[in-house]
Order: sequence, then structure tokens, then C-alpha cells
Amino acid sequence: MKILNIQAHRGPNVWSIQHPKLIQLRLEMEEPDQNLQNIDKPTLQKFIPGFSGLNMFDLNHLSLPGALAIVLQKHVGHQVDYLFTKATLEPNVYNILFEYQDEETGKYAAKLSVTILNAIIHNGPISVDALIKDLKVTAKLSELDPYTNSVIKLAKNRSIPTLYFEDEKYIQLGYGKNLARFSPELTSGKYPPEDKTPGQFLDSLFPNEKESRIPIIAITGTNGKTTTSRLTAHILQSNKINAGYTTSDGIYIGTKMVDKGDTTGPMSAQKVLGNNKVEVAVLECARGGIVRAGLGFDKCDIAIVTNIQEDHLGLADIHTLDELANAKGIIIDVLKPTGYAVCNANNEYSRHLGLRAKANHALFALDEHNIFLHEHIQKGGLACFEDNGTVTIIQNGVRIPVAHVNEIPITFEGRVSFMVENVLAASLACFCFGLNAEQIAKGLSDFYPSAEMTPGRLNIFDFSNFKVMVDFAHNPDGFRSIRDFMASIDSPNKIGIITGTGDRRDSDLLELGSLSAQMFDHIIISQRKFLRGRTAEEIVGLLIEGIKSHNPQASYEYIPDSVEPLKHALGKRTDNCFICALSDVLDKPLEMIPKFQGKEKSGKLG
Repeated sequence: MKILNIQAHRGPNVWSIQHPKLIQLRLEMEEPDQNLQNIDKPTLQKFIPGFSGLNMFDLNHLSLPGALAIVLQKHVGHQVDYLFTKATLEPNVYNILFEYQDEETGKYAAKLSVTILNAIIHNGPISVDALIKDLKVTAKLSELDPYTNSVIKLAKNRSIPTLYFEDEKYIQLGYGKNLARFSPELTSGKYPPEDKTPGQFLDSLFPNEKESRIPIIAITGTNGKTTTSRLTAHILQSNKINAGYTTSDGIYIGTKMVDKGDTTGPMSAQKVLGNNKVEVAVLECARGGIVRAGLGFDKCDIAIVTNIQEDHLGLADIHTLDELANAKGIIIDVLKPTGYAVCNANNEYSRHLGLRAKANHALFALDEHNIFLHEHIQKGGLACFEDNGTVTIIQNGVRIPVAHVNEIPITFEGRVSFMVENVLAASLACFCFGLNAEQIAKGLSDFYPSAEMTPGRLNIFDFSNFKVMVDFAHNPDGFRSIRDFMASIDSPNKIGIITGTGDRRDSDLLELGSLSAQMFDHIIISQRKFLRGRTAEEIVGLLIEGIKSHNPQASYEYIPDSVEPLKHALGKRTDNCFICALSDVLDKPLEMIPKFQGKEKSGKLG
């Protein structure tokens, strides 16, 4: 039996909403592990005296590692019960999910369970007592005192969200501007704070049913997440509402970036929810963070699903669009009953997620005559669409014009359909939040496709007689959107810089190549990064095969790693050419390109 991975889910996750704290033990069952089937309860009782807890499980050889991990945790006083096992598509590989109370104790229990079972299978020497002693030491390190535990239990009973920041040694109750913090050390002495009972202490933090939460707008999907998140936050801030938001490029509190990088996971969400200046949280929730550790919150008020397209399939046991939709749909599942699911009527999977919402659902689509949007409107549903160039919301049959696309810079006067979709999603979400059309239009009017407001999304840089565009489109659907945009660009020479990603399917790489041939006159392939388990030659070979499948005579080249791609492309520029760098192929492009602009002004561009 071999451990492939151990990870902890810290919030509602792909496996369970009701049991957010789960250890995921990924095991490979090797041939000798068939002996697990011969291990019965008496054998384990003999090996591990006093472990009667196993009687609660209907054991088989697959559930045994998880059951033992739960019993080990129970032995140190943790109240855990939930367990299930799921086979993967990989031969003899299984995911074993079990509940934990403390993350480090849960992970250690997983390791000890496998260690003990391997010893039994192979008749190896092992001191179970010593292992349990180690587990008790681990559990003791994060143990909270009874008083603090009582406060947390009472808070949960009152639906007050609870977060424990172990490194900073404090408990947070509530979110954002309504949060309260206290250190367990303040409650762990002989006497409770000011001689208050746990209930009195909690009442002192949240008197008279004081609100403990802030509105949470969660955004997921395949494409458009980051722009929709940024635009939604911008509209709120334009109306003097202080939004904290997470994106694939950083965490922002108001207009200030407080953390840089891909911050779309649960820990980043909790950084926003842990800031007492935040009035509304706008949280981008990407597939990676959801499948790795779950959500960083237990409930949300508005859930936006931009679209569900083929991307990242074959990773983390997600092989189909149904499975991908199910993972991203978690933000729909945690909606408050009074909340809104904001979904794309033009995308089958997004639309279906809206229908499964137990809360309200609202739809958006480019075309008012979309059959599903039309049916929704006929039933009195809330919707948003483009009506002869005007972003329009309809509520109970009443049309509410918001703004014309010519007044919304991010849409390029309505020429970029995927940006119009982002505008529809953000406008509808802000309407659900409570803003009116005038307030929404105010935010839409000064949100620009710039490196400052939408880094890596249709960022166009002007040079004297040519242009350079950077866009992080990285999957077939994203490339299709860029292809459509490029068709509107009047240029005699369109040069594309592309790269592939090694953990994508062959079919995805082939399609990226084909789409590149459809939109560029010359293609520069640079494969300096994103290998992820493949060789550069294998990735590039598939891209070239895709290019040739569309046009056998297409102009392309594969440049060495030592050659900087944009500098190479600039050497091939012609008058009025349009250079487009996709898929994050460049290193720090938003810093590099202005330097090239400066060189041109000083006559040193070459």
C-alpha cells in the first residue's frame, strides 16, 4: 500500500458540503495489499488493543485505512465519524476521505493508518503504542482549551462563521467589517474573561444579534472569472462600497493589492474575509483551489458561473465536463436561501447549475432571443442581455436599460463578445446585490482594458507603427475568443506568440495549434515553461501538428529557450503589424513591454 498524496479540505468541497473538513488520502493498492482482505476486526483488535471503535464501520479492504485513521483520531479525543472511499480511473488507485478535527492530527493519522496496515500485511515490526504517543503529541500542539471550544460551538450554533488562524494564534468569529477576534490564551487561564460564561463572552462580541457576516459574491467558470471579479468589485467601489477581492493575479482590499500571485484558493479568500475594512467580499474560485482544499467560506450570497468549457480535464480526477461542472458548482450549493445564482444561458453547464440552485437564479446571455433566456423571462425571471447595443436588465417583465456598449470601454464598443458577457454577468450580480442601473453604469463607464485594471486581458500597447497585445488565453475556448477578436483587427501582418501546457490533453494542444493557424499570419512557438510532465518537443510537436491540420503551408517557427520571444517577434515586425502574445508565454510582460516602448522613443528599439 503506497501513499500517493495526502491533502486537507478546509471548506465545502467536491466530496461533501455537510462535511467540509476532510482528509483526502490517495492510495495505490499494490498486489500484496490484497492481503488486506484477510485482515478482520479480531486481527486489528489483537494488534491494536482497546480499539473497539472499528465496530462502528462496515469494513472492507478499501475502507479499512480510513476507518483506522478515524479510530486513531478518536483515541486522542477527537470527535470524527464521516468516511467514504472512491475508486479513480487509475488502476488500483483510490481516494479515501475521512473527517478530521485538527488538520495536522488528521494527516498524521492517515500516515499512521497506512504504516500500521503495511506492518500487518508484511508481518513487519511495529510499536503501535509509540505511534499513538506521537499522535497525541501532534494533537496536543493545536488543542484548544474547553472554554474556547465552548465559545466556538456556541458560535456555530448561531451560524457565526469561525476561523482559527493557528500561526497568528487567534480565533476569528465573523467576516470582514463584522468580525471579532480573540486569542485562546485569553480564555485558557483559570478564570474566563471577566468571569463570563462562554455564552456571555460571545454575547459581548455580538450583542443583540449583531450581524457577523458580510455579503459574499463568489465567481467561478472556465473563462472570464478574473475580469468578472475585477469588474464586479470595481462597480461596488465606484459606489463607495469597500470590496475585498481575490483574482488570479492577487488579493486586493479596495484598490490596494495586498498579496501578489494566483490567489483564487480558500486561504486567499480567508485573507479577504479576515480584513475588518472589507464590506463585501468578491471571491474568484478557481478549479484548482476547489479540488485541492475546498472553499474558504461556508455560505455565499451571489454565485456567478461564467461558463464551463473543456479545460484542465484529466487532472485531479476530473475527466468530464459533468465532473468539472460539479466541482465548480459548489459555489451554487452553498448559496443562502435568499441568494442568487447568476448563470450563462448560452452555456449548457452553467445554465444547468443555475437550475440546481436551491436559491433564486438569474440568467444572462448576449442574445435576448436565446430560447432558455426567453423561457426564463416568460416565467418572470430576472435576466440581463444586450438589446441593440444596450446592456439591459429585465425584472418581472420590466426592462431596465443600464448602459450602451459604446459607453463601456471593456467591450471595445461591443466588438468583443466575451467581454460583453463579462459585463452582463457583473451587471446582473450587482443588480442582485441591490445596486440600481445608474449605479451599475457608473462603474462600467470607467473600467478600462488596461494593464492596471485587467492585467493580462486584452492589454494592447501602442508603438509608433505597430501594436502588441497580451492576453492570458490558454485553452481552446479562450483561443476561439481571441480568434474572433483578431478578425476585427485591421493589420496586414498578425504575429502570434504561443506556448503549450504539458498537463493538457493531446486534443487540447492540437486545437490550440489549429486555432493559432486560423488567426495569425506567422506563429512563434516558445516552450520555455509549463512542461508539467512532458518534454518540450512533445508539446511543440502537437502544436505544430495542429497548425498544419488547418493549413499545411502555415508560417511558423519554434525558437530556442535562450531566445526571448517578444524581442524575437519585434525583430520580425513590419508596418502596421499586430503582435499577440498568448498563454502567459512571456515573463512579466506588463513590466517588459513599457521598457520596449521607452526604447522606441529613444530610438534604441532596433
